[in-house]
Order: sequence, then C-alpha cells, then structure tokens
Amino acid sequence: MNWINASKEWIFRGISIIISLFFKSRNKNKSKYMKQKAGANSTNVQVAGNIAGNIMVGVSEERVRDIFDEKIQHEFESRSTKAQSVAKEKSSKLQYVIIQRMSEKNLMHAFSDPDFQFLLKDAQKSAATTDRELDFSLLCELLEDRFEKRKDRSAKIGIAQAVRIVPEIPDDALLGLTVLQAVSHLIPTNGGIKEGIIALDNLFSKIIYDKLPTDDRWLDDLSVLGTVRFTSFAGIKKIEQFCTEQLCGYTCEGISENSNDRKEVLEILSDSEINKDELLVKHELHSDYLRLSIVNKVMINNLTIKDTQKQAISDIAKKYCKIDVPHQETINCFMRLWDKKPTLKKLKDWWNSLDKLIEITPVGQALADANVRRCVSKNILSDFIFSNTSPLYGGVRWG
Repeated sequence: MNWINASKEWIFRGISIIISLFFKSRNKNKSKYMKQKAGANSTNVQVAGNIAGNIMVGVSEERVRDIFDEKIQHEFESRSTKAQSVAKEKSSKLQYVIIQRMSEKNLMHAFSDPDFQFLLKDAQKSAATTDRELDFSLLCELLEDRFEKRKDRSAKIGIAQAVRIVPEIPDDALLGLTVLQAVSHLIPTNGGIKEGIIALDNLFSKIIYDKLPTDDRWLDDLSVLGTVRFTSFAGIKKIEQFCTEQLCGYTCEGISENSNDRKEVLEILSDSEINKDELLVKHELHSDYLRLSIVNKVMINNLTIKDTQKQAISDIAKKYCKIDVPHQETINCFMRLWDKKPTLKKLKDWWNSLDKLIEITPVGQALADANVRRCVSKNILSDFIFSNTSPLYGGVRWG
C-alpha cells in the first residue's frame, strides 16, 4: 500500500497516456474509412479533423508570396549577393502587381497550376533583368492572358515566348508593333461615323504614347525577336484602303432619298419587322443619301436579332447601300474628318510611309495585345471589337 501511495502519480499518468493513444488511433482509423452518401444535386464535403484547418479556397496571398520567393531564390542562388538582392527587389515589384490583379479578378487559384508556375518563373527572370518600369504591368497582362487561355495550345506558345522577350524588345519596336496590331484588328462598334472617329481618336491617343519609329531598325529588331515576318509578294495597304474595307459601312455610297431603292428598302424592313428609324439613317458624308447604321458587314452578325432579319439587312447593305463598292467621294470626306484629329493624322502619315508587308506572328500578337490592354482603359476598349480578318494585309489573322 505504501508503494502504491508513493507511485500513484506515475500510475495515473501512464493510464492517461494509454487512453489518449487509444482515442487518437481510433480517430485515425475512423478517418481512413469514412464514407458518406449525398442526395441528388448535392455535394459532399468530407473532413477528418479540424474543419477550419482543412478547407481552403484557392491559394492564399501568403502562399503566393512563398512561391515567388522560392522560385527567385532557386533561380539566382548561384549569382552574387548583389545580383540576388536586385533580382529579389524587381521580383517583389512583379509580385505586387500580379497579386493585386489576380486577387481583384478572383484568379488566385491560378498559382496552384504547375504550368502557370513554370511561366511565372520565366516572368520573374524577365522582371529581374528589365530596366523598364512598364514591363512589370506588361508581364502581368501576359500572365493573366496565359491563364485565361490555358486550354489554347497555340496561344500558350506565343504568350510563353512573349514573356521571355519582354526585357529585350526596344521601346520604339514595342510601340510600332502595338500600333500595327491595333490598326489591323480593333474596329469601332458604333454605327455613327462621328462617334466612330471619336472612338478611334480616343484609342490611338492612348496607344501612341511616344514618338512613332521612323527608320527600319525597329522592324529589324522585331524580326530578330520573332514577332514579325516580312513577305515580298505584296505591299501593305494604305489607311485609305483600310477605311474602304474595314469601315465600309461608313464610306459606302448609300441609298438616294428620292429613289425607288429607298421605297424597296423600307418595304424589306417592314416585312422583316425591323425598326427603320434605328437602322436607316442620314448619310453624314453623302448629302441626300441614307445608309445603314453599321460599321461593316461583320457587325450585322453581332446584332441580337433573328437570322432572317440579319439576312435582310445583309441584302440591303450589299444591293442598295453598295457596301462592297468603294465610293471615292465619301472616302475623301471620311479622310477629311480623320485628318482633323491630330493623333489620327499622325497615325495615317506614319502608316502610309511603311513600304513592307508586315505579318505579325503569334508571339508579336500576344505582346501587342498585352500592351494595348496595359495602356488603354477597359472603358475605351469596350467601344471596339477584335476583328478576325485583316484587310490591311489581305489575309486571315495569323496566330
């Protein structure tokens, strides 16, 4: 009894340890064999242990910062201390920009994608070697674009290479490339001619943020970087030809107000149950004529109307408005409006001085599109659509 009294503290401590181990073992086995059933149209969430410690939506900002640090440390561990310090500082700038953007758009889960992490490593290397402030925003745009197009293998190739060459492309070459892409593919959506001119002026006032390149060196730089290629079978079309083809709804001849054509058009619109007052407007560039309030034939397909109504409008555009036939008088009037905008006049003079047929590769397209998004607000870009054809080059969009 004396022995028991002397040892009771050790005896009870041993019993408590045995009981604790028993329940831990039981919980472990229980979680291993946990089963559950879900009713129709329901989703199970099965958790063993602490619920708060097991459920996590996306990737935390803290974890993203760890990913940045891990990759930059691994990439530059063999460099000098000074080089590591500079690399970490620039990587932190990219980290701030990309975390802010992806967080705002609820895309933090992108950082859990291994493929995205590989590209992130390349982006960090580019950020660490650049001496240009805008490159951080440019890399951010490319990373976001890469995640949004993660199922498009062709787009992935162009974006991946674009990320690598960001610190190498000269300022004038990047600007020239961006203008080439924007002129070729961004088309105003407003059917009003004056409104369309204003939209174009707003767009290029943002895109042309520096002096446009004038020698051939910028084109050579773009070619070396794989963003463009040159062909000799044709020359680049002038801005006037662009207006004729891409903005043909603005520059067509139209319908004479005092003609039988007008009567026939009104009948077609009435039979198709189309509101003539919204679609048939006075031609701002051709006195006593009417035209359809559209930019080009492609816009007809974007109208939220019946297919039969789209076909009726398409027939009117072709037969009565002569939208496929260049009309020099209206083209001249349109270019006078164009030239009244200093930025558009500058753009026209620069573009018309180019003497090579320049084709933009998928790499160049990814880089230029990212730069457009970087320097132009969403509000301005909402007035445009991206055209899949490029009448300036006489072919289908490459890339």
